[in-house]
Amino acid sequence: MISTFINDQAAYTPMENMWFKLHDVWHIQKRNTCWNFKSNKLDFHMLFIPIGGLGHVSINGHNYGLRPGFIVVCRAGQEVRAEAAVQDEDGIYIVCFESGFAVLETANDPPDRSESLFPFSGDFDFTPSHADLALCDTMARCWHSKNKMERLRSQAAFHELLYSIMQSRLLKNVKGWNKELVAAKAFMERHYEQAIDIEQLAGSMQVSSRHFRRLFKDTYGISAMDYINELRMNKAKQLMEKGCMPIEEIARQTGYNNESHFRRMFRKQVGIPPALYLKNRQMKVAAYNWSNLGQLLPLHIIPQAAPMDQYWTDHYRRKYGADVTVPLGHRYDFNREALSRFGPDCIIGIDAYVTPEEQERLGQIARTFFVPWLTGSWRDHLRLIAEFLDRGREAEAWLDKYDDKAGLVSDKVNRLIRQDDLLTIMIDRKGCYRWVNRREDPAALPFAPRRIDQLPSDFIRMTADELQDWEAGRILILLSEDVMSRVTWHELQQTQHWKNLKAVRGQRVHIVTIGPWFEYTAYNHGMILDQIMGICGHVLP
Repeated sequence: MISTFINDQAAYTPMENMWFKLHDVWHIQKRNTCWNFKSNKLDFHMLFIPIGGLGHVSINGHNYGLRPGFIVVCRAGQEVRAEAAVQDEDGIYIVCFESGFAVLETANDPPDRSESLFPFSGDFDFTPSHADLALCDTMARCWHSKNKMERLRSQAAFHELLYSIMQSRLLKNVKGWNKELVAAKAFMERHYEQAIDIEQLAGSMQVSSRHFRRLFKDTYGISAMDYINELRMNKAKQLMEKGCMPIEEIARQTGYNNESHFRRMFRKQVGIPPALYLKNRQMKVAAYNWSNLGQLLPLHIIPQAAPMDQYWTDHYRRKYGADVTVPLGHRYDFNREALSRFGPDCIIGIDAYVTPEEQERLGQIARTFFVPWLTGSWRDHLRLIAEFLDRGREAEAWLDKYDDKAGLVSDKVNRLIRQDDLLTIMIDRKGCYRWVNRREDPAALPFAPRRIDQLPSDFIRMTADELQDWEAGRILILLSEDVMSRVTWHELQQTQHWKNLKAVRGQRVHIVTIGPWFEYTAYNHGMILDQIMGICGHVLP
């Protein structure tokens, strides 16, 4: 994820006239504790320091991962959602503080208050030294001391830690690749319509193209070529919606050699051909709950209004963020106002997530349909929405294609079971489970997420030491995206029982991301199926 940061050392000069004050600090230490926070507008700056924990922070809709070796800074005024979980006793430090200018009366040029009073936000790499860890401990311990004077010591530790963080970041900007990567990314954003040579960009940094690709993806969470294609497609969508330019000219202006190449890339990136994309955009659909995205995309509908601040995954935001021109939030009044201005043709929601009173209010804005979340299967949900939108043929075509692919993947999974004694394990926030196909359907696959918090009948809970009874040659991990599931996965990997497994020693462990368990949608099932197919394609002759 991209951090917003002042890269020039000169930009730090005004900070000599700034003040910083610790407002609060928490040290989350209890193992398997899950900490949640949300604010539509922060009153203070926040600093997340995960020493022994994992999580996610969403800042104004941009997702940042919490993990050891990185910190996340949120500025006052930003919209923040956060979830964090503790892995060990070192835990996570969460610091809340204020900043401002202390301008002298004799100052000729007072600082510009139109800019933020803190120089950066987002995430960046910072591995605390022993001295930094001691400062964190002093800051948290003294802040909550019964001795009021100890707070002064806590403030002093905070200032010293803040200096260490800023100095570390400044030195990395000077000595590391940050400036070069920022320049390379800016070059892509200015010249994406041209043929961009990755080798040339790597040469400007005096690194190999392979090293450049790795640096870019590690820094921004996306490959350099995928980022270029995202820029091109976002521009193409803007040109297409103007409705006065032929596809051949749009292809030329967005950097593609010819119209056919553009059409292939558009379908690969967006999922549907350009003509169908334009046709479907004529109907203004609002997805009120984020799971509705996964129910609409198989019908070739990309909603123009939807919540896009998921902190656990970047997938929808990265792929469809440019299409959602009306971002929705978590407050009924905010959403009603946004939808009233937007004027949608229809609103799709989920009955369990919206009160009956609010459903009635939304019905005064546009036609509404609320998916019966606790009844029926994901297939039923898809068909019900399709019926509401008059897209029955699209739903059946998607399901037929899905079933054909599922049968093919099931055959491949069975081949892996016979060939390598494949063991399939599901990891979630509660533990580790072994998959057992108890269904009569031979095409059954081990990945159907549940709508409610129940253990699927196809899975049997097991401990780390019980894994030794299943000496499999290959292991397939079904990993949920929420932070507590990632903690469970991390703890399993640290056990000696796991390290001793034959598949682990032979590096034959494959991970399939199955999404949060409550995304019980057709689109999520399709994504999981594609991942398993990709794994099978790599390991089977």
